[in-house]
Amino acid sequence: QPITYRLPAGEHIYVMGGTTSDSYNKTNVFSTANKKVSGGCSNGAVLFEVIGDNAEAAFYAYKKAEKVQHDNTTHQGYVAVGADGVEYGRQLIGYDNCHGVVDANLTWEFSDYTNPQPLPVTYTNYYKDGIRESGNVPYSKIESTPHVQNKTYWVTHINPQSSHDGVGTDMTKYYTVNSKGEKIVIDSDHIDGLGYTANIGNWMIDYLENYTFVNHGTKERKITIGFTNTGSVAVLVRDSEGKYIEGTAQYTICTAQSTYGDAIYDRFEYTVKVPAKSVLQFSVEYNLLANSCGYVKHTAILE
Repeated sequence: QPITYRLPAGEHIYVMGGTTSDSYNKTNVFSTANKKVSGGCSNGAVLFEVIGDNAEAAFYAYKKAEKVQHDNTTHQGYVAVGADGVEYGRQLIGYDNCHGVVDANLTWEFSDYTNPQPLPVTYTNYYKDGIRESGNVPYSKIESTPHVQNKTYWVTHINPQSSHDGVGTDMTKYYTVNSKGEKIVIDSDHIDGLGYTANIGNWMIDYLENYTFVNHGTKERKITIGFTNTGSVAVLVRDSEGKYIEGTAQYTICTAQSTYGDAIYDRFEYTVKVPAKSVLQFSVEYNLLANSCGYVKHTAILE
């Protein structure tokens, strides 16, 4: 449930984790403070009400609270191997200059003579043939080439260097600096600081897929949109005007049952009827949640 904290000017708290020793009023948000996290991560969502002109925030990773630098100018950047010898090559801190939403527009046409089938898609992705997933020169550029994919599904949220089914053009970039302050980029076309193909998954990026179905036939046809995913996905469906469609599984949480055991398993599927001689449009908005994993495989099936 939501909790509201009121913070005097000049004071600070940690919105997830942190320590109570240096937090205003010994604040401990959802009992997450003063804990060590090994082999995992902590995360949370916060709705801010900011009174005034500016708001600033900083991300801290530390072992001793007294060594945290309380300023807004010193930033860690990308760390491949820490001073303690621990590998942080999967830790991505940086920014992207994209507009923050991944859009896709998909159109299919069919008639009475079109057999029931997973509808075909064609897309071009970019990767290097025969690339090694490890043992590469850190931060080196990958010379990718275009590959035309003709499939009955498409895959998002994954580096096409690792999975050649990945659309790839949806992936963000991490513009940052390394431990020496040198500017680097971690993305699908660069090796990370440990010599691996980058483990980037587009967590917490909003996706919006706009679907158009054109029925040239004389009878009604059914279409089912489906997600198969290895992580947790929040989903909602909107009509052609952008309004939430009543009765659809708004904010359905989908998890991979084999990965999460007794976690909620609710594979996203949405079925519509396309009347004869008509055009139907709607959109699916979704987000691969933080502290999750994997990719999203998409299908559109004509029944």
